[in-house]
Amino acid sequence: MPDAMSSEIEGHGVADPTIVIREPKYSDFVKLQRMLDNFDERDKRLFHPLYIGFNKLGFFWLGYQLILLLNSWHVMSTSFMRIFPRLVRFDLVAVNEKNDVVGFAYLEVKERFDRVKYSAEFGIALSPSLRGRRLAPAMMKQLFQMGFKRGVRRIRLIVMSDNERAMKLYARFGFKAVRIVLDKWQNKNYESVEMVLDPLEF
Repeated sequence: MPDAMSSEIEGHGVADPTIVIREPKYSDFVKLQRMLDNFDERDKRLFHPLYIGFNKLGFFWLGYQLILLLNSWHVMSTSFMRIFPRLVRFDLVAVNEKNDVVGFAYLEVKERFDRVKYSAEFGIALSPSLRGRRLAPAMMKQLFQMGFKRGVRRIRLIVMSDNERAMKLYARFGFKAVRIVLDKWQNKNYESVEMVLDPLEF
């Protein structure tokens, strides 16, 4: 399971005016792959979704690239939400003045638990140079609003238990720790915490 990683514990506004948070273009995912491939080993341990990183090329990786592409077209994601919600994602990127991707956050719809209500899994990653600038809270707020408008009412995340600053941030958003789980990274198991925000409200 990916870890929802962040070093942010500040307020919800972006302090750096050169950073723009927006929905990604498909070309942004190439820049995102490079951003994450440049993470050090600790950061890769904290955030390691199976579909990101050129070092993970394979059938599963290619399938996820297709899903990312289809979800970048709103008409497709709207259709998926009705027919097969597990294919639906909500993504945001943060880009700097050079148009480099320096942050990424996602909600991945997991199931429908009411006729028009859904649960989703959350993850976030930032370039090390951007941590501590209130970027993570701003991305979370914008992303959760996107999901809420489309029916997401329950959000789950997995965070490694030694990522205390991230857990403090998630708690500020209303997430509650529900159980201890094991997260596997490079054939080792790490103690992690499952946290849930239920219900998501605005």
